Amino acid sequence: MAVQDLFGYHLNTRPIDPDLLSAASAIAYRSEITIYDAIPVALAKLRGTVCITADENTQFKRTKAKGYPIQLLSKETP
Repeated sequence: MAVQDLFGYHLNTRPIDPDLLSAASAIAYRSEITIYDAIPVALAKLRGTVCITADENTQFKRTKAKGYPIQLLSKETP
């Protein structure tokens, strides 16, 4: 049911192509993270935007230190 709901959100998707995979591979290698963590960062870089993540310890700290376009999802307290 949850997967079916995702299709109702009309999310923008992009297949993994050679340009995205190449950029993600370079980010993964340089930042010492998995390709899985590097793909959203690479996609943001290719689209000229910022990747927003809640993964502070791996994705954020390691890619931000290398200058990639990433921002930590803020935790707002009431």
